[in-house]
Amino acid sequence: MVIILVFWQIKPTEEAVAAFLDWWRTKAIVKDRSGLIGEYLSQPSEGMALFEVDDPPWSEVECHPFVNVGLWKDAESFHEQIRDYMTVVRQPFEAVLRKRVCVDPVASRMGSWPLPANVD
Repeated sequence: MVIILVFWQIKPTEEAVAAFLDWWRTKAIVKDRSGLIGEYLSQPSEGMALFEVDDPPWSEVECHPFVNVGLWKDAESFHEQIRDYMTVVRQPFEAVLRKRVCVDPVASRMGSWPLPANVD
């Protein structure tokens, strides 16, 4: 399993955030999900951050941060199923071009709570 993290820095307006969420839900759809375990578009929780959202490491520009967390069978599946969607073009709602990183788990802990199938 690999974890793909995409750091999105969305312009700090309600319109930009709404446009991003609409784009993510309706246009950024992965058709072949055979290697996808789960994907979670996430934002900082109100009052739960260990540091201020406006401070690094979130961003050095004013933005509304989102982190997309994808769990994939392996890096090859991710690249095969996502390569056609990966662009280096900044979307109109982005303050800064998104950043991606693929990480390999090196240790794990399992709890008794299952991963949610859907959070919308």
